[in-house]
Amino acid sequence: MLKALKSYPAILLFFLVYASLSLINLDSLPVAWTDEVLNLDPAVQYIHNGTYTSKLWPNPNSDILFASYLPAIQWFQTAYLTFLPIDIFWVRLPFALLIWGSLFLTYRFIRKNTPLNDFWSTVWVAIAFLDRSVFELSRSMRVEPLLIFGTLLLFSISPKRKLWAIKALLIGYLAMAHIYVWPFLFIWFITDWLRLNPQQKALQIFLT
Repeated sequence: MLKALKSYPAILLFFLVYASLSLINLDSLPVAWTDEVLNLDPAVQYIHNGTYTSKLWPNPNSDILFASYLPAIQWFQTAYLTFLPIDIFWVRLPFALLIWGSLFLTYRFIRKNTPLNDFWSTVWVAIAFLDRSVFELSRSMRVEPLLIFGTLLLFSISPKRKLWAIKALLIGYLAMAHIYVWPFLFIWFITDWLRLNPQQKALQIFLT
C-alpha cells in the first residue's frame, strides 16, 4: 500500500476525491430522469410480478412482453436487485463503480502508451472524467457507463491476441448494450476475425 502511495500519489488522490464526490447525494442528484425510470421498469416488473414486461414504455405490447430496448441493463438490474433493495442509491451504485473502473483503465492506457508521468497522466484523466456530461453519467443509471467501461476494456486487452474469445464475448455484450456502437464493434470484430484460423473464426462468431 505504501509503495502504491509513493508510486501513484496523484491518481490515488484524484480517485479518492472523485469517488467521494460521486457518492455524495447519489440518491438525489441528479433527479431521476426518464431513461433511468424506463430502463429500470422491466426489472421491477419481473421482480414483483414475474413477467418481463413494462407498464411505462409507450411501445405497443410492452405490457405483454418487453422487447423495446436492447436488454443489457434490464438483465443486470433484474439479477442485481433481486438481492438488494430497489432504492435509487443501490440502482445507481454499479454504474458509478463502472466509471471508477473506467478511470483506472484510462490512466493505465495513458501510462502504457505515452511518456507522461503520474501527475500529467492524472491531469488528462481529470480533464476527461470531470467533464460535466461524464460526471453526470457516473451518477445515473444509464447505458453509457457500460459502454465506456467495456470499450476501454477492449482497448486494454486488445494487444493480447490469446484473449480473442473474451473479446468476442465482450463485443457481443456491448452490441446488446446499444445499437450506436455497432459500426465500431463490427470493425473490431473483423480485425480480430481476419487473424484467426477457420475453427477459431467459427467459434468467435458463436461467442459474439
